[in-house]
Amino acid sequence: MLKRCMVMFLCVGFAIALTSYSFSQDAPVTTEEKKVEDMAGDEVIDESANPAGEGKVAEAAQPTYIALEAKTFFDGINTYANSKVLFKISTIDNIIPDKIEYKIDNGELKLYEAPFAINEEGKHYITYFGTDKLGNREDDKTFKVIIDNTAPELTVITSKPILKIGDKLFANRSTSFTVNATDTISGVEKTMYSLNGAEYSDYVVPFNAASDGEITLKVKSIDSVANPAEIFSMKAINDADGKELEIKESMLNIFLDNAAPTVAINADKEFVQKNGKNIASVAYKYSVTAADNESGLASILVRIDGKGDFMPYKGDISFTTNGEHLIEAKAIDKVGNMSNAVLLSVYVDVVAPQSTINTMAEK
Repeated sequence: MLKRCMVMFLCVGFAIALTSYSFSQDAPVTTEEKKVEDMAGDEVIDESANPAGEGKVAEAAQPTYIALEAKTFFDGINTYANSKVLFKISTIDNIIPDKIEYKIDNGELKLYEAPFAINEEGKHYITYFGTDKLGNREDDKTFKVIIDNTAPELTVITSKPILKIGDKLFANRSTSFTVNATDTISGVEKTMYSLNGAEYSDYVVPFNAASDGEITLKVKSIDSVANPAEIFSMKAINDADGKELEIKESMLNIFLDNAAPTVAINADKEFVQKNGKNIASVAYKYSVTAADNESGLASILVRIDGKGDFMPYKGDISFTTNGEHLIEAKAIDKVGNMSNAVLLSVYVDVVAPQSTINTMAEK
């Protein structure tokens, strides 16, 4: 009897040793160090926190997304990710882990086999739990994430109107450019601009090109989960009909017009000169001409005898009263460059000569 007990004891001891050796060969599945734990906000909450109707996520083959890289972002409240981010679920068990199951939002429960992405943009809940070989099941855990696959929207606002003449854009040299970047999901991380092919600079405040002639403008922005934007919109006035239009491009060539128009005042007859003055009669007519070789002429303004404000030039000017008269004229081009005033001073003589007759006696 004693012998039989000893044999049984040895057999049990061998079985325990063999089992322990077998457990030591099962490498425990470790918790993912980077992809999930770094995503702050992965609090464990009860499954009831998952609101109904969040929608299902299509887990088909991933399409191509614009994000520069797989990236997550935590703003102190929410965790954001793009669809290049993979979610890895891991578990450990004191004896033998068996499987991990999970579902996305209100989707079907699935056996976890490999890291997965979430393709559908918006808020999602990943519910997951592990089960060991003995059937012990852990409580549900839920990870909340917001997927952002949309790049920021870029708008360039100018301090003065941009004019589209034909296929060219014109602006005044003093025009400043403001870049607005908005991202309604994860938020904007950085906005930059480039002038004339130079390296991109961080956009901080409105800027001027500070040059003449044609410039090349590019802007770009990136959101907090690496979605980039290089297409921007800018408004311009169409010279043909005066209507506002929106231009969307990744690069715009804009001609900076800093040259004011030239202006001249001309009389239709040659003046009589006396004591350095231009002498004219009431029959004289005066015309104002102006020219602009870049954006083009917008208007000519005149003022007569220094009275009142400058008014639009409407045609030939003439004087009917005797004495000194003054014509002032200036012009504005289509991007707002204004010339200096040009002056013409004339003395209008409306007084007829007075003749007398005298008799002369011969001596």
